[in-house]
Order: sequence, then structure tokens, then C-alpha cells
Amino acid sequence: MRTTRIVLIFAFGVIAAMLGVWAGDRNPATESLLAEARPPDVLPGGQLHIAYEFRRYRLCPRETQRTIFDGQNIRFDLGTQMRALSGPVGADSYVQPITVPPAAAPGPARYRVMIYDYCNPLHRLWPLSKVIEIPFTILPETPLPSNRN
Repeated sequence: MRTTRIVLIFAFGVIAAMLGVWAGDRNPATESLLAEARPPDVLPGGQLHIAYEFRRYRLCPRETQRTIFDGQNIRFDLGTQMRALSGPVGADSYVQPITVPPAAAPGPARYRVMIYDYCNPLHRLWPLSKVIEIPFTILPETPLPSNRN
């Protein structure tokens, strides 16, 4: 009976210590150094290219929710992406093409990425999160010239 009590106290102590470490784990998995539209002007239905430069400190599964707000502040959800552990730890960069919805209104717009990193089991309830907003401009569609003679 006494041995069982000691084992249970030890097990609860280990579990409490692990939960404490996980709860204190709030350091970001990555640091964004640059996120910009290249070029910053795009037609509705065209390709927006987002250039990212960042430093990855650790490999964690990631969920990204992507949204475009057009020139009239109308929201277009582009979906959610899940990524497992990937890429090198350290500096990295890439360019991501994104199709601007054909119905997007011209004017100042923004591309928003909401990032959720899950570096330990407790992050499933309380993920590491950040929001990146990248301004760009949706150009008005120019009418095709008519063939008048």
C-alpha cells in the first residue's frame, strides 16, 4: 500500500512538471523577417506572389488560415493549410503564389495569414499564434479595346 502511494505521488509529480513545462513553452517556432507582395499590384483573378523571409527556431506542426480582404473590405477565405514538421532550422525564404478571387473589388487590399504552431500537446488547446498582414492593391480591370472601323 505504501509503495503504491509513493509511485502515484511520483507519477503525479512527473505529470505536473511536464504540464508546467508545456504551459511555459510560449517561445515562437519562427520569427518573420519579411513578408511582402511582389509586385504589390494584381488584377482580380490574377496571381499574387508573397515573398517570405523568416528564421525557424524549431520544427512544429503548423496550421495557417489564409484570407484576402479586397478594396471594399469584403473577406475571401482561401482555406486552411496544415503542415507537418518541415524545412531546416535557421534562416529560410520562399515565394508563395496566391490566386486573387475574380470577384475581388479593386482598391487597397490585404492578405492575412493566421498561423498556429503546435509544438507540444498543450498547444492543441492554447497554440502559439501570430497574424501577418500584407498590403497590396487590386487593380481595376481594363476594358478590351473595341474593333471599330
